[in-house]
Amino acid sequence: MVLEPQSGGVWDPDSLDKMLDSVIRKNPDVDTKRIYCVGYSMGGKGTWEWAMNHPDRFAAIIPKGFIPDLSKIDGMVDLPIWAMVGDKDSRPRVEGIPAMAKALKKLGSTKVKISVFEGANHATASGRSKNEPGVYEWLFSWKRE
Repeated sequence: MVLEPQSGGVWDPDSLDKMLDSVIRKNPDVDTKRIYCVGYSMGGKGTWEWAMNHPDRFAAIIPKGFIPDLSKIDGMVDLPIWAMVGDKDSRPRVEGIPAMAKALKKLGSTKVKISVFEGANHATASGRSKNEPGVYEWLFSWKRE
């Protein structure tokens, strides 16, 4: 099952959590140990914010082309994260994503990785991220304990 929530503005992690709870209640076959979240740009920020507020919901996340908020990353240390950005994207993204990985590793994370796409701006990094070798194999290899 794939859910693709859409937002006309800022993502609300608690609202997303309620939506997921409703989907799980209505679909008891959903494997709650294999829930993943992936998003680009505003979707990357939504992925990050949701996982930062509710890290225990996800087996792994792939936030892409976003500006990370590091205020609550302590709870994300054990969450597998593969973040992606183009090296020609905005400075807050280009500098923020490696800083996020460094901060998580400093806290003890061994499950964070990043891809920085050479020559890609915010628009072109989206396509590059979808074609990153091994990305979906990596994502679906994770399962919550």
